[in-house]
Amino acid sequence: FLKAYTPTYLKEEILQEVRSFDETTIPVFLILSSDGDGHSYTFSDGLNFIVQNARVPVYHADMAGMGQGFIGGDQTSYYEMGYTGGEMLRRILDGESAALIPPVMAEHQVRFDKKVMDRFGISKSLLPAGTIYINDNYSIFSRYRSLILSGAAVAALVLLVIGFFILDNRRCR
Repeated sequence: FLKAYTPTYLKEEILQEVRSFDETTIPVFLILSSDGDGHSYTFSDGLNFIVQNARVPVYHADMAGMGQGFIGGDQTSYYEMGYTGGEMLRRILDGESAALIPPVMAEHQVRFDKKVMDRFGISKSLLPAGTIYINDNYSIFSRYRSLILSGAAVAALVLLVIGFFILDNRRCR
């Protein structure tokens, strides 16, 4: 287990460390906000610097940055945390003592970015049932298969009825 306190690393040292990751490394990104050279990074800049230079997928413990290069992981849901916090606040505003409200573990969801999975050749079959996939680009047909097939059946039936009426009309002349 390596914990890198990046403000003590020069940018080049961070780059060397990230590029040294191999298939035995499971990098979990927390934050890269500054380096030993005095550079400051926004969350997105730090994320991009790490994922663009890593030769292995980079995991993240919450939803921030999903769709921007992280492969994903078992992540805390900010939506669920906000909802749960709001419910607790409602109870307090309704007069319940905050001391009587027990702490609640934040809900989490397994989320993975299909685009990053494809980049690293990782199959969905390796992940648990119920995994949420982002950037999972299905073809139009696979996404709307039943609707397309139903529409094609209706169109074929309409064409058949029209053909029948055309033939019947010609016989009557």
